[in-house]
Amino acid sequence: MMMSTRVEHILPIQGLGMGLHEFDFKLDQKFFKQFDNSLVNGDFDVHLVVDKQSTLLYMDLTFEGIEKTTCDRCLTDIDLPAKGEAMLVVKFDENERVEGDVIFIHPGTPVFDVAPFMHEAISVALPIVKKCIDTEPCDAKIAAYLSSQEKETEESEPENDIWSALKKLKPE
Repeated sequence: MMMSTRVEHILPIQGLGMGLHEFDFKLDQKFFKQFDNSLVNGDFDVHLVVDKQSTLLYMDLTFEGIEKTTCDRCLTDIDLPAKGEAMLVVKFDENERVEGDVIFIHPGTPVFDVAPFMHEAISVALPIVKKCIDTEPCDAKIAAYLSSQEKETEESEPENDIWSALKKLKPE
């Protein structure tokens, strides 16, 4: 759920003429903190193109930025580059509802809040497993420790007695 949205993320629908309109946003940690349980922590540049037509709005969003996070493998702080795009269709209808990627709003609605759309697009585009980039490998000491632990685990696994007993059985 969202708390209060800043004014700069609200589009004046009734004030827009027909055709293409472009908007640029700079999103920082303050933006992401307004969403409960947001996992995004970074700075992003967002470009939004709105194509207003008589019965709907097409919104194309592209973003690029840096996610400030921790490597899941070595636990060091990293800056993870992220970019992506998303599309949203907003249709005018008497019954307000959401159906997939289409939002239906009342034809007389004066403004549209794009903050949830931007937050969702960035959240979904971030990788689930966050790790150091190939050009910036995990901390060598941590990586060496992890590989030694993997080898130690493989060597120390005792053979399960149940399976060893079953291997001794031979069909007659």
